[in-house]
Amino acid sequence: MQNDRPAVRLWIDGVGCWLISRSQRLTVGSMQPASSAIRSGGEASSSEHIGIFSDLRSRHASFSREDGSFILEPRGRVRIGNVDRNSAMPLSNEAAIQLGDEVVMKYCLPSPLSGSARLTLESGHRFANSLNGIILLEKTCLLGAGSQSHIVCKNWQRDIVIFERANNLFCKVSSRESSTENGSGEQQEAPQVLECRPGEILSGEDWSFHVEAIDLPAV
Repeated sequence: MQNDRPAVRLWIDGVGCWLISRSQRLTVGSMQPASSAIRSGGEASSSEHIGIFSDLRSRHASFSREDGSFILEPRGRVRIGNVDRNSAMPLSNEAAIQLGDEVVMKYCLPSPLSGSARLTLESGHRFANSLNGIILLEKTCLLGAGSQSHIVCKNWQRDIVIFERANNLFCKVSSRESSTENGSGEQQEAPQVLECRPGEILSGEDWSFHVEAIDLPAV
């Protein structure tokens, strides 16, 4: 069965490459998942796999959605707060997740106005697919210079919100006040809403990113 909410990569000029994941479940582990797109019983998988250059198990841990929150499900050795975790547990903001002996991943909820989470590697390891980080999308994702942005873009003058509509991704570019020509006052530009179609480059005065479809292994 085809995933009607596929992941995309955003190649953001001056920032890096970020995955926007909309899957019900995201699994992380070694580069070679021992998996198939079809589970036993013929059910299509709803989980995507992201590899980490490491000696982790092929499917070391997974992140799943439940009532607007994210649940961590260990499959290999996982420690949080210097405590081994052997069963599924909800994640709290700023959680440092140790996978195996060396890999450390940070789980963060940057914005109080969005349930989307950010996953980054803090131990010097690298994600596959040239990724700097992963966004587990929950309705909206904020890009901008502020500390509450899911993807921090230090040199941007505007904020951009990525959101879903009918299983498609769009971005809303914030308005900005500017002086009128005669200096008599200020006028505010209307926000722009653009569809994030794979293969397109979206850009503005000081921002630009390329939207790319990515075929992730299903597990």
